[in-house]
Amino acid sequence: MTANRSKIFQIGFNKCGTRTIHHFFARNGLKSLHWEGGKIAKAMLHNRAASRSLIEGYEDFDVFTDMEWLTATTHIEAFKFFPEIADAFPDARFILNTRDRENWIQSRLSHDHRDFVGRWMALTGLTDPDALAAHWREEWDRHHRNVRDFFADAPERLVVFDIEQDSPETLAKGFPELDLNTRFYKHRGKTRNEPA
Repeated sequence: MTANRSKIFQIGFNKCGTRTIHHFFARNGLKSLHWEGGKIAKAMLHNRAASRSLIEGYEDFDVFTDMEWLTATTHIEAFKFFPEIADAFPDARFILNTRDRENWIQSRLSHDHRDFVGRWMALTGLTDPDALAAHWREEWDRHHRNVRDFFADAPERLVVFDIEQDSPETLAKGFPELDLNTRFYKHRGKTRNEPA
């Protein structure tokens, strides 16, 4: 990690601009780590179980995005470890990347990488896409509420970034000490057939 630079953790769901956020920070010269095929989430879970630093093995990185791993039998949402991360790294900052909830659900239902919906169906035991969408709505509402409640007393640690409504200036203003160049912001990883 660059000297005196606080770590940044993206703690919203996937299909909410995680790759866009990763590339934005990387293009601005920060060491950003994105998904790694689920390795980040798995490492954080193993580190947690062993009472080690959650980011052991990744200490040199500045920014962490898409800390999730999904199979038909296992799902790790390491971004939901944010209370522990905040405690372990008191100078860390967090990004709640968000968007219209129904657009997010449609994006997930349209996501065909490695049978994303099929894995979710197997994991939850649900067989109806409408039931899966209802499950996701509950998860979305709960997580957003938990994040906002947790940071209510420390709002300076949280940047809320709506990928559909906010401009890259929102991210830049959220991290003024980094002098981020908004020209490096470019949408990446949009799912086919999702709403514009």
